[in-house]
Amino acid sequence: MDKGRLLKFLTETENGGISKLHSKGYQWFKSVYLPYLGLADLLLPGKMELIADCWYLAGDVSDFNDAPQKAIEYYKKALEYDEDSIVAYREIAHMNLQCGDYQEALKYINIALDKLPDDQDMISDKAEIIDSINYSKEPYLTTDNIVWQLNEKLASEQFDMVIKEVSEMKHPDNAHLQCLASASGAKGEEKAFLEVWGQIAASKKPFSLDYSDWFFMPKKVIEGIEFWEQMLLSSTYLEEAEYVFFDSLTEIYGLKMNEKALLNLIAQYHVYRYNSDHKSIQKLAIKYPLWEEVQPVQDKKGK
Repeated sequence: MDKGRLLKFLTETENGGISKLHSKGYQWFKSVYLPYLGLADLLLPGKMELIADCWYLAGDVSDFNDAPQKAIEYYKKALEYDEDSIVAYREIAHMNLQCGDYQEALKYINIALDKLPDDQDMISDKAEIIDSINYSKEPYLTTDNIVWQLNEKLASEQFDMVIKEVSEMKHPDNAHLQCLASASGAKGEEKAFLEVWGQIAASKKPFSLDYSDWFFMPKKVIEGIEFWEQMLLSSTYLEEAEYVFFDSLTEIYGLKMNEKALLNLIAQYHVYRYNSDHKSIQKLAIKYPLWEEVQPVQDKKGK
């Protein structure tokens, strides 16, 4: 890759932000984003701030995937290129606060405040950290939180270890099974991924859809019908969800629907699309005229 192409790639990624980067998924993040970012040292030595911003986004990916310790690694990488990145210092403080390392959190929020002393949000952050120290508050994440530990292993690409640990559990709950599915998905094992999600759907127990579920989901799975048929069956048991697509639907109509109805609607759309059920898709387009992703299907059919 030449300098111009790399500069364009990193600039577009920075401008796209965390939502666009995260939606690309694990395989792209691993095989495209990180290798290209690694080339920046050699090809773009004069773009330190841009490189720092892109490492910061990598930290956001791990933050979204509930892996704060891995996020800290990336945020510190950003500081290697821009030691004045206030947002990186603040996020490192946030991640340490979540993990219960309050002294480290205080250290980094103090550095951020030294650079921007009048920032009220960071002043509030510092007060929260000091309260956590003074009152020995239990952190948001504790060492006995198995799902957190599994998420950190996923972020560090310890997929076989995740598969082994969950497979050896006598009674794994759905959150554990979702980590197992993510590990299988990251390894490109679509069949194993779908089998685990079939187990989750068949359990008829509450579950949540997290950013990490989408991140590690194989492209073939998300573009196929079987997973969405499973979501149709299990949407009744959904408690909450995060989505990396269908922004117009979730932003415009999401507040008017509960989580179950929203997932059911998205799953319906996918099943209709894979079955080439244009009439049903047209009905969705008419009922939800501001759902942008559905409209082109209707428009294309009408031409």
